[in-house]
Amino acid sequence: MQAKALRERACIADNMASVVDEEVIVIVLPVSRAIASVALLAFHALLRIYRPSSEHLLIRYNRMVARYPRWLIAIHPRVDFVDEFELRFSCDVSNVMQRHLFYRGAWQHELISVLKLALEPGDVFVDIGAHHGYLALPAARIVGVEGLVFAVEASPAQLSVLAQSVVRNRLDNVVLISLAASDAASIGQIHQPEEGKEGAAAIVPNFEAAASYSVLFTDLCSVLPRSVWRRIKVIKIDVEGWEYMAFLGLSQLLATEPPALIICEARDDLLRMAGSSLEQLSSLLADFGYQPVHVHSLDHDDLAFVNTTRALGLMERLEAAQLVTSAAFN
Repeated sequence: MQAKALRERACIADNMASVVDEEVIVIVLPVSRAIASVALLAFHALLRIYRPSSEHLLIRYNRMVARYPRWLIAIHPRVDFVDEFELRFSCDVSNVMQRHLFYRGAWQHELISVLKLALEPGDVFVDIGAHHGYLALPAARIVGVEGLVFAVEASPAQLSVLAQSVVRNRLDNVVLISLAASDAASIGQIHQPEEGKEGAAAIVPNFEAAASYSVLFTDLCSVLPRSVWRRIKVIKIDVEGWEYMAFLGLSQLLATEPPALIICEARDDLLRMAGSSLEQLSSLLADFGYQPVHVHSLDHDDLAFVNTTRALGLMERLEAAQLVTSAAFN
């Protein structure tokens, strides 16, 4: 009897220990998640409050954002935020550009400032290489319901994200165009870099492509409605070295109804890989009455080309806001 009683007590003790272990596990898991959530919030707050004020500090900041802890990505793969235009974005934190958008409040603050000065309600904005709409969507707010934004994006995946943002923000004045801007109609290849760096997808890549896909190439003059040409105030183009070919396809528009301002990524190395150069691009636009200026940006090589006949007073406003300085090419 005593032996039986001892066995029963041992069994009860084992059951109690098992219950205690289960309770400890149940408690530890929420505590671990709570600690991780606090760490996540602290990390978010640190990077969102900090604003780099020099190129040196920006390089350090970019490294910090680029080294986003993988365990945080696993816990919280997406973050939502509302920008200054009350636009709602859902950012995939595994993507470098989307992390910058979340932490800095905009992908490129300087270009947003340029758009604020250049665009007015009722204007038309054309974004060539729109990516996820980091400029197209703010521009849609600036031009208002009477204005229009044409967002041109060759990547189906990026266009899908942009379309979701357009729907989420109920933007009825954004027209999505799925193609690659060029000088003539054809079928060509877009090359994709490693996951998380989709913004660098290129026709002539300077990286080892992780994937490639076929897209339609065509000149935008055959796509943009002739009825809106006169209202096109600003064109922004960032197509990783294919800018010269895209401008050739816009020649008729530039000759007849030149927009007041063109914002263009200016990387001579990428242009040369595609068979042109920064000097050639600047010369082409000069033939249509455009004067180049450097956009003050810490982390992106951009030029703005101001039309000397249509952009009355725009150059002065941009210079007064210390957003641009004059540029010249030999």
